[in-house]
Amino acid sequence: MGIEGDNKLEEFSMSIFFCAVIVLVSFWYGTEDGRGFAASVSPKILKAKQEADAKGYIFITSKDEIIAKAKEEAKLQVLTFLERDAKKAMTEAFKKKYPFIQEIVAEEIGGTEEYQRFILEMKAGRAQRWDTVHISNQVYSEYPPYLKKFDILGMAEQGVLNIPARIVDPNNRTIVSKGTQVAVAAYNKKLIAAEKVPTTWEGFLAPEFKGRKFVVDVRPLSVANLVPAWGLEKTLDFARKIADQRPVWVRGSRTLASMALGEYSLFMGLNLSSVLEARAKDLTKSLEVQFLDPVPVRPGGRGRVDAALVADPAGSALLANGVLLLYLSGAARQRHLRRLLQRQRGRQHARGSHPARVPGTGRARRGGPVVV
Repeated sequence: MGIEGDNKLEEFSMSIFFCAVIVLVSFWYGTEDGRGFAASVSPKILKAKQEADAKGYIFITSKDEIIAKAKEEAKLQVLTFLERDAKKAMTEAFKKKYPFIQEIVAEEIGGTEEYQRFILEMKAGRAQRWDTVHISNQVYSEYPPYLKKFDILGMAEQGVLNIPARIVDPNNRTIVSKGTQVAVAAYNKKLIAAEKVPTTWEGFLAPEFKGRKFVVDVRPLSVANLVPAWGLEKTLDFARKIADQRPVWVRGSRTLASMALGEYSLFMGLNLSSVLEARAKDLTKSLEVQFLDPVPVRPGGRGRVDAALVADPAGSALLANGVLLLYLSGAARQRHLRRLLQRQRGRQHARGSHPARVPGTGRARRGGPVVV
């Protein structure tokens, strides 16, 4: 992905809130086709390639080789979870940097049913049209056996790809994190005053929040993301104490609609993007966001030969925004997140709410961005 200049980076800064794990699904590549590039390959890279070959991975030794193969194919098909504006901006920036790839199809996927349907298609060999796909953390382990085994980690470590090696899954070297999702709290300002809303995760353990006083998703994704900050033992202890608070257990962010209507006052630990989407549709104007300290950030990713171009230089700049959140002090992190939130709020207000289409169908889906 190529983005040039601060203005472009500004335009993309909010896409860190949309988790987009993209992986290699289909790509043809003959190892003999890379011989013309071998003369300029350093011994260090050749050694890394040999190690990758021994493990059954494909290691492309130069970016020139990647570009040459991308020019031959000249198209890219992406299944993504990115929201509409971010997806459109990424596509336009990609075409600008790599004009030889003008045929780009980007469709949206989201929701448990769609992921399960795609997994069945993938296992049956009917998903090979897609070059890169978004992986839900709910079904993460289902994908690796069916992905083309490019050694994205090795190529990043050797500088063939200009992306930080730390954002590649070390256990599944084809899966790369390209964005982040921030976990927050949401509340109905007509039911609870802003000053009474917890500003930390442990604030939900206060006695006044015991006994169905707040909502929690039955999937502990946001709590699990606290492990890097707290360690496993403290996180598990916190999860047990939350259960002892006897909250209202729900599944997913659709409860935000009921919350806006006054059924619930407080929701702990859901994705910021879900709250922003719900706020844009909230006719009562009652939903608000509360960032919690520490701020858990969940990564997401990408892959393939011309898709590997997507993971190149500006991805690093974008990721810098996400990684920055992990290292900022509490107050600075809050300010940084609030600036990004204000930009996103302005964009949502400008575009309004639109139905999204389910991939491969003409059906509209409730919520989410429109497929480009």
